[in-house]
Amino acid sequence: MALAVVGAALAVPSAANAQDYPPPAGTVPAKAVAGEAVPFVGEGFKSNSEVTISVTYSSTNSTASYQAADKGQVVLAGLPAPRAVVNTVTADANGTFRTSVKLTQTGKATLTGAGVDPSGNAHSVTAVVVVVAAAGSGNSSLPVTGQDGQALSKQVALGAGVVLLGAFMIGLTVVWRRRSVNGA
Repeated sequence: MALAVVGAALAVPSAANAQDYPPPAGTVPAKAVAGEAVPFVGEGFKSNSEVTISVTYSSTNSTASYQAADKGQVVLAGLPAPRAVVNTVTADANGTFRTSVKLTQTGKATLTGAGVDPSGNAHSVTAVVVVVAAAGSGNSSLPVTGQDGQALSKQVALGAGVVLLGAFMIGLTVVWRRRSVNGA
């Protein structure tokens, strides 16, 4: 048993080739408007090496989810959209890349630049951008979580009516019991 544990410990890859966690941050603006391009800058890569730029959106399209649910389809809400490779760029002589990334969806977008560091090990930088809908687009990134005021008013009125009916029934029961006890 001890031999198996020692063997397993020796078989585990060394941390020398491990990637930094969390990855170093890239540089992007904190907020962006859907449909616009944002500058994305990252450093620490091997000189003149290729860097793959990808974007992952972690919001779901609420409108599409509700439409699918109305049709009786199963909706897996909250799952991030698949990562889309946007571009491949080349790092400069200092190991820095600069590019523009067009953000197409509202919500939280995670931009990742992945490549190798000067030693040849895997290296990536990430940056998070909050993407908002363009003004007047009618596209809201907020999900609908409640009802409109008219439906809520009807429910409150119905609930109050049921409470009053219950109070009336209790009153009738008390009167009926008093009459049956006094009359017997």
